[in-house]
Amino acid sequence: MNTSRIAALQAEIQDARIELQQSLVAGYDTAPIRERINELEAEIEAHRTAEKQEAAAVRAAEQAEVAEAAAVVAQQAQAAIEEAATVPGLAELAGELESLPQDPQLAYMARAVATAEAALAKARAAHEPNADRVRTLADRIGALQADVRAIQVRRAAGDTRTRDAAELELLQADISLLQEMAGAAQVEAAATKSAVDAADSALRSAQAELQRHQARAAFDAAMARLEAAERVFIAAFRSMAIAGRQIGLGSPWSEYRPSADMKRAVTGSVVPGARDPFFTR
Repeated sequence: MNTSRIAALQAEIQDARIELQQSLVAGYDTAPIRERINELEAEIEAHRTAEKQEAAAVRAAEQAEVAEAAAVVAQQAQAAIEEAATVPGLAELAGELESLPQDPQLAYMARAVATAEAALAKARAAHEPNADRVRTLADRIGALQADVRAIQVRRAAGDTRTRDAAELELLQADISLLQEMAGAAQVEAAATKSAVDAADSALRSAQAELQRHQARAAFDAAMARLEAAERVFIAAFRSMAIAGRQIGLGSPWSEYRPSADMKRAVTGSVVPGARDPFFTR
């Protein structure tokens, strides 16, 4: 609305300047015209300021939505990482476990995903009216072509009417005009569809990057939990060795018989009796 009002005000200013020139030539008092021009210019500036403020408010709202969506994406990714690193019973053995750190890179990538999602939603919103117009025009063309065929079929069956020629001519003219309109609509729709495809590709790329980083972070977290479990195992092994010495065993550690799964995990070798693959849950 502001844009059309500004255009109207600019036209008024142009007219007022012409009137000002005429008044100067005629020797009339130009103060009222100059005052009117100043008022019009001030009104234009007010409208432009309002437009900027409105645009800034829209951008702020969009950024707030992106930030909120990014926080959700980051929370979901962090939850997936923590789930991947969960070891049942480890907390009971090791005591309170350190919280997994919040990766700042994860938050950055989550924001990239949320930004791409917002861009795709905006591109789709811009494309939908153009796609609807293409469909509407195609439907209308199809309906008129059906009317043409109906007249032709009727005439072929021997039922001719005086207005047939005029009606066919009018229908063909309407179809031609609609086809021109459809061609222009298809060009516009193709352009906005390209924007949708580009935004969709950008979103997929951002999601893939987040997933790669999330997978690496989950591995690092799982490794940290494994190292915590190892510390518990070494402490238990030490306690067993000390207790064995106290009952006179020279090599108490030789009494320990690791399971096939433990041997498989520690050596990386295929061990009879171990699960294969060992990482199946």
